Amino acid sequence: MNTRPAAPLWSFVIFKAVLLASLAAILAGALAYLGVFGLGASLLIVFSKCVLIAMFYLALRRASIMARIATLTGVLCVAVLLALTGMDYASRHSQPPSWQPPLVPILAQPAPGPTA
Repeated sequence: MNTRPAAPLWSFVIFKAVLLASLAAILAGALAYLGVFGLGASLLIVFSKCVLIAMFYLALRRASIMARIATLTGVLCVAVLLALTGMDYASRHSQPPSWQPPLVPILAQPAPGPTA
């Protein structure tokens, strides 16, 4: 049984305010044109939100070593799945095979109909 005291109420309020501010930053980044930095900025904000949630809600600073190991194992499994997905996506060809018909019908041919 965990006998450590819970966090004070003001820390929950500050944490919620930080999460709402990061949500506003994500929305502002989605609406603003940031060029090549847009994806990096969004991923940085999302990663910081994940760390904040893990530290606050999971209480990893006060958790046992087994809880920390379980959290790290889950994060590593997700990283492996993302890496495998990226390798699968990178190894696919962008051109369809020669035997596959085109997806867009050819509009230059006349429609079949009665001939006179």
